[in-house]
Amino acid sequence: MKKDIFLGSALVAMSVILFVELQKTKNPAIMADQVSAATFPSLLVGVLLLLGVLLVVTACLKKNKQKGQEGQARPAPFNWGKLRYTYQVPMLMFVFLCFYIFLTPVIGFYTMTFLFFVSTGILLGGPARKNIAMVVPAALASIIFVYYVFQVYMRVIMPDGLLY
Repeated sequence: MKKDIFLGSALVAMSVILFVELQKTKNPAIMADQVSAATFPSLLVGVLLLLGVLLVVTACLKKNKQKGQEGQARPAPFNWGKLRYTYQVPMLMFVFLCFYIFLTPVIGFYTMTFLFFVSTGILLGGPARKNIAMVVPAALASIIFVYYVFQVYMRVIMPDGLLY
């Protein structure tokens, strides 16, 4: 609970600093009915501020509730083995994302996107044939959609590589 109070306070402080810096943003001459360049970042900083305040408040409430129940059961010791299994899938997704980011210029956007979608789908759904039969067509449909919308219609050039 102490770490929640610390993290929430850090989020609040960081949000205040970011909000002050966003107020210094010079906006181009805009019409009265348009939003400025700092509107969306200000909204995100406001949400971050709200979440930081909520984290501090809930941690303080838990701490006060726990003080009233002192002398009862002590919490179980921390289990490092359980932590590894808890974060195994998110860590693998992070590794897949890193490979995707760094190998896209080398191998190509469409090939790496297909491999990323399929590997992530198999990781999340398992290696069953039914899952693979759903993931591969969905990945192909996504790539075809991106190709036609961005490369054909909008004429955006995607990163080429060895395998297109």
